[in-house]
Amino acid sequence: MPNPVAHMLEKNVASLAAIINRIGAVLILLFISVIAADVCLRYLLNHPIPGTVEITEFVLPLVVFFTAAYAAVEHRHVGIDLFYEHFGARAQGIVDVFTSILSVYVMSVVTWPLFAYGIEQYASGERGDVLGLPHWPAILMSVAGCVVLVLVLIFQAIRAVCEAQKSGHACFFWTGLAGVAGLALILLPWLLDLFGVYLSNLTTGLLFVGLMLLLMFLRMPIAFCMAITGLQGLWYLKGLAPTLPLLSIGPWMAASEWNYAVIPAFILMGMFAFYSGVSKDLFDSGYKWLGHQPGGLALTTITACSGFAAICGCSTTTAATMSTIALPEMRRFNYKDSLSASTIAAGGTLGILIPPSIGFMIYGVMTEQSIGKLFMAGFIPGLLLMSLFLASVYIRCRINPNLGPCGPAFSLKQKILGLRDIWQMLLLFILVIGGLYLGVFGPNEAGAIGAIGALVIGLMLRRLSWANIKKSLLATGELTAMIFMILICVKILSYFIALTKIPFLLPNFIVSYNLSPYWVLVLILLLYLLLGCLMNIIPMMILTLPIIYPTVIQAGFDPIWFGVMMVIMMEMGQITPPVGINVFVISGCAPDIPMGRIFKGIIPFIVMQVLLLILLTVFPGIVTFLPNLIK
Repeated sequence: MPNPVAHMLEKNVASLAAIINRIGAVLILLFISVIAADVCLRYLLNHPIPGTVEITEFVLPLVVFFTAAYAAVEHRHVGIDLFYEHFGARAQGIVDVFTSILSVYVMSVVTWPLFAYGIEQYASGERGDVLGLPHWPAILMSVAGCVVLVLVLIFQAIRAVCEAQKSGHACFFWTGLAGVAGLALILLPWLLDLFGVYLSNLTTGLLFVGLMLLLMFLRMPIAFCMAITGLQGLWYLKGLAPTLPLLSIGPWMAASEWNYAVIPAFILMGMFAFYSGVSKDLFDSGYKWLGHQPGGLALTTITACSGFAAICGCSTTTAATMSTIALPEMRRFNYKDSLSASTIAAGGTLGILIPPSIGFMIYGVMTEQSIGKLFMAGFIPGLLLMSLFLASVYIRCRINPNLGPCGPAFSLKQKILGLRDIWQMLLLFILVIGGLYLGVFGPNEAGAIGAIGALVIGLMLRRLSWANIKKSLLATGELTAMIFMILICVKILSYFIALTKIPFLLPNFIVSYNLSPYWVLVLILLLYLLLGCLMNIIPMMILTLPIIYPTVIQAGFDPIWFGVMMVIMMEMGQITPPVGINVFVISGCAPDIPMGRIFKGIIPFIVMQVLLLILLTVFPGIVTFLPNLIK
């Protein structure tokens, strides 16, 4: 940024964002500790903490809005790079100007109604039912976080303009044109009305959804794409005045939703486990048992991925973690790059199937299905998929030993002694899943118990220094901000979608063509495979579930069973071209391995996933057996 004053202001805003981000990270630990303490006191002494839900719903929005600004500073709000990365530097600069202007606009418009809502709550004096906590302080403090986010976006827009204009006069013209295009999109509802263009609700829905997809492919953050689509669509259909109140109530409801507390809780558990070295312990233990087999290191990697998935719940985190541990070892034993990289990418997908799983959390919240039952439903399919992956690697390496040579053998004593390194993972898994299965606590409370359990184990092992605890909290804050901003913005989008007839298009298509339920299932699964190739799992679920879920229920499928099927399809999308986010993660850790070679090695794992889908369709009891036993 050429202006020294502007540069200083930008730096100060970034510093302010970092400060409130640290506050948000501490608040994560605070409300999770309250939930865990409530469970312990209720179960052991029959004396729960009064108002735990109220405290969580007070603190959770502060976590979200305090961490959102710094996530923007670090560019953590997820976007789609599918087309953007192929643009030249000049074109990227012009696109950045266009999308940054829109981002500033939409977050500014969202912030003002939230402020008005806080003033309204102050005037009414509304309080919580149990502790009597007033709502307005949390709302106005959240507004402060939103203001910092808007300031961050403003300086990013200024920087985008400055960067774009470095290329000379021609770029100055195109930058101005990008600004005009952004202004035209902002005023689009008013312009349509001014020129007497009257569109039906369905046509309006299709137009603005198409616009949303265009903005996504220009790498505008997905959350902001959904928010501006909902805002502009509502403005056109209802008018600006009736729309603004929805922009206050909707985001606040999403940010303070008790059921959403499960997300930061399980993320924090995974972060504590990662920084405690649990993943390395899992790999070392598995290596002693499986390393001497054909493809033994690859078998060990899949097993370790499964174990880490059981305490992490995130596909990309599992893949990134195992890349740093397993890839150097497989290279040391001359494993083919196609096998080693593809094994880590495929093994990482187990992170969203074996419980706890972020995919199941989002699905359960959006469809009002039991997250505990979804966790139990994913357990047997997850182990089955792990077994299919292991069989695939073993058979291939047995046929071609050069693909994955055998490693050294260990004695039985060494193998048994190696098992002592995985007790912490087993303890966490039994604690979380056992408590859910026995009905001791619910999913939100399970995440809190798991997070505090991982913290205690890390401290007992003396592996969690204060620096690592800080890193865990800050990383949790970044992921929480990214996920919650999408959840908040999809709330705005959902108001608009509800006014259109888009949710009825697929059901009407099915009814009109009288398709059988299994053809419906095939079409939906293919859709998820395609979308999984193009975008992250969370926005994909949020965008499609309001439309797909009623169709699935109408077709007569069990919602828990379908949740598992959908997550498996998303796993496939994580490793298939052109995006394959897990492949990108591996490529980032090992840039010398061509992506084409990784995708080639992925093919056998995709075959195994298809085989699992067939098995679960023919024998749905594999999925529903454990959920039917849960208390």
